[in-house]
Amino acid sequence: MGRIPFLKWVGGKGRLLPRLGPLLPLSFTGTYWEPFLGGGAMFFFLRPQQAVLSDTNEELIRTYRAVREHPRDVAHAFERLVSKYWSPSGFAEVVKMQPGKMSDFAVAGRMLFLNRTAFNGLYRVNSKGQFNAPWGKYPQPTVLDLLDISLKLDQASNVMYGRTDIRTGDFEWILAGAEEGDFVYLDPPYVPLSETASFTSYAAGGFGPDDKKRLALLCTRLTKKGVRWMLSNSYNEVTKTLFDPATMPGVNHAVITAPRAVAAKSSSRSSVKELVIRNYT
Repeated sequence: MGRIPFLKWVGGKGRLLPRLGPLLPLSFTGTYWEPFLGGGAMFFFLRPQQAVLSDTNEELIRTYRAVREHPRDVAHAFERLVSKYWSPSGFAEVVKMQPGKMSDFAVAGRMLFLNRTAFNGLYRVNSKGQFNAPWGKYPQPTVLDLLDISLKLDQASNVMYGRTDIRTGDFEWILAGAEEGDFVYLDPPYVPLSETASFTSYAAGGFGPDDKKRLALLCTRLTKKGVRWMLSNSYNEVTKTLFDPATMPGVNHAVITAPRAVAAKSSSRSSVKELVIRNYT
């Protein structure tokens, strides 16, 4: 099967899968959980038989549900937006659309459109949950591009259909249902490496210091329940301290190199270190 994630997502793990793959469990018998779904690269890589996929971004979750159930309708909704709104002024009109008054496949079409027109595919919202990334000045997709997108949507639907529970919700509430034998992949919004490097506002409210502490405490509870988990984040002292093996027995740290995905110029996207934390070996 060809490439699937159908969304480009800042912090997405598509290019890191060759390095993350060897760090995954050799197998697991239970459910796969991914509570910070984003582009879903890890889910599409593993293609588990049973999965709970979730995120706090309601438009993102509505998009995944629509693609799972109606991939052709989503493709047609995207194509209509491309033909009518592919320009800076058209982009501004699509941004102003109100997802709460739209069908799921129309929301998904809008998500795909913004994903391919905004700067670097950046999905960013303000404190009111309104999209606020800038126009990216990309050429309009060709017929072949549209066919490729339609194929990706069909492939994604085939992988998700009949084996995924797709939910909107906070990670702690979602993962309360994880049980012994399950595997959880955690890819929370990154701790920024500088004052100008924070591209973490994918949903209103963001992901702050208290959320990071809640996540660390939750991981301790998951370990006690017999749930295996793997977490990836930028290499930073905050995460290293919260998940210190000295205070969280059973965890181990690994460091891999990741290409930086967001920068105004591609030439300035240097590699950075990525911290991977697991409660298994």
